Amino acid sequence: TKQATHLVEEKVKDDLSKRRLSRSMAAHAARSLITTLPYAIENHSGINAMYSIYDDPTQYPLRKSSTQFFQFELFPERGTGGVRKYGQDVKHKKSLTIYIGKAEISIDDMDSEVQKPRSAHYISDYKTHVFTSVVKRGNSTVLHLSSHVEMYNSSSLPFRIAVLGDDKVHDLGIVKIAPKSTSVNGSGGKSLLKESEELMTHSKFGLPAPLLTSFMIDTSETLCLQISPVLKETNDFALAGMFNLPPLDRLVEIATSSQGEARRVIEVSCSPSTRARNLSSLVANVCCKVTLVDGAHPFVQLFIEPRVVMTNRLPVSVLLRTPMPHTLVSSNSDSGGESLEHDDDSKYATHELASKESVEVFTPGPSIAISLTCADVPIGGTAIGWNEGGW
Repeated sequence: TKQATHLVEEKVKDDLSKRRLSRSMAAHAARSLITTLPYAIENHSGINAMYSIYDDPTQYPLRKSSTQFFQFELFPERGTGGVRKYGQDVKHKKSLTIYIGKAEISIDDMDSEVQKPRSAHYISDYKTHVFTSVVKRGNSTVLHLSSHVEMYNSSSLPFRIAVLGDDKVHDLGIVKIAPKSTSVNGSGGKSLLKESEELMTHSKFGLPAPLLTSFMIDTSETLCLQISPVLKETNDFALAGMFNLPPLDRLVEIATSSQGEARRVIEVSCSPSTRARNLSSLVANVCCKVTLVDGAHPFVQLFIEPRVVMTNRLPVSVLLRTPMPHTLVSSNSDSGGESLEHDDDSKYATHELASKESVEVFTPGPSIAISLTCADVPIGGTAIGWNEGGW
């Protein structure tokens, strides 16, 4: 939808009314995508696959890191003249088959699989497992394919991910910022346009299963991962930090020690790649959640999070001033919060936070230095200054 909008706007960039019309048409296309194609498959396994729907022998491509929308055809009823009985579309099971190499993964009924536990499927061609789960996202029913390890971005900063192995760095790409949640008419529900955008935005992805083969076979081997924050003022690898996932046996112990689910927090320090760079280090937390699938196979979810999140719970806007680098505003609105210019010879950064907006902190160190004041100008009385004592 975004690409179509961009192409149309390039042709009519001098006509404001036509540009508005193109945006409206793009939004309508996204709504139609969800209503006419209410089913989807997202492939985060790192392996190219194929799929077929119901008893149709046609196989459709399912490329890695892609989302494919589809629908199940309405089944004909007896009679002539286009007679259609209410509910006839749910009389037949909505089944599909995934083909990965020589392996076939059969989903008996998409609707009945919703919210069932994740399942593991052995792929002999790659000597590894692929996991499947079916979830309901708004008006869409989504079949999710994943490898043993998935990464999620729970921050407002994109990160580039790499796996270190075989004496080289395997660049996997960027895990993007998750779309901001948007309510419709204050009801808390998401618009169809937003649901489509979330499905197509890679704020999470699975580590490619072929890169995890030796890690899953050798129970004593660790997995080395590298994360690099994507900052506006630097290139993607200006800051980089590494951490190791525990070996397979240890992951199983972590999962079984807390009745099937466990969380561990790993603090990752991203430092300049060369000493010549005049950059401050950045620290992010990686929250590791381990679950056992089918009672034997560890499934790891890694959530990249800021060290600290400070939220404005006051009914008025506030100004937050800090000497700490690597602080940014996280907002629930698409426009985001406002970061004001640096003051006092760039020693401090000042952020304006509306009610319920937050500041994410990626600064290393044992303490946090902030100073606050109300951003609103009072109607009567004197203006409020910074909190006494500063930080």
